[in-house]
Amino acid sequence: MIVSGECYQKTKAVLHSALPSDALVGRTAESKVIGEFLAKHLSKMVPGSMYVSGAPGTGKTAVIMKAIEQLQVSVHLHNRNHSLLL
Repeated sequence: MIVSGECYQKTKAVLHSALPSDALVGRTAESKVIGEFLAKHLSKMVPGSMYVSGAPGTGKTAVIMKAIEQLQVSVHLHNRNHSLLL
């Protein structure tokens, strides 16, 4: 199977992590796991690490950025005197 460069570029553009975060489809479970992990460790101020793997272009960065964005909104709404830096 031969894939033209134009087809590849179109696919790459569609899957690019700069898409609006509401464009994520089928990643609800992953977003929830990442968000809960971050919230738990940040609220208790304990270190932690999470390994996220997958094929290129499957939305890893976008899902993580969405989880961070949701935490920032949550922190801002609950306590306007603190910022969340990750």
